[in-house]
Amino acid sequence: MQKDYFILDIKGGEHNLHGEIAFIKANPVMETKIGDRVLSRSAIDHYCNETETFIIPADPILLNPIIFEAQSNNGVWTAEMSDFRDETTFDETNGKRIKVHMFKGF
Repeated sequence: MQKDYFILDIKGGEHNLHGEIAFIKANPVMETKIGDRVLSRSAIDHYCNETETFIIPADPILLNPIIFEAQSNNGVWTAEMSDFRDETTFDETNGKRIKVHMFKGF
């Protein structure tokens, strides 16, 4: 299943098991529909309760296409959700556990 996200930020980091990683912080793109017809699409352009975190290897082969797509599409990236599994991890910045979408290719 594919889902569109507005990318807020991409940062590098270190994972105790997976080594160098990239954190992608993004908000889901919301659609206003009538039936099957999409009337409008929008996304919140700042951090909020809707913000989701994706963790992928810090590999240019994976990162560059995401960056290029977002730059070419007004900040929007289409994530293939089957490439990720949901996990809970500790967010050192905020000092709490959060749900993340972890790349299955680790």
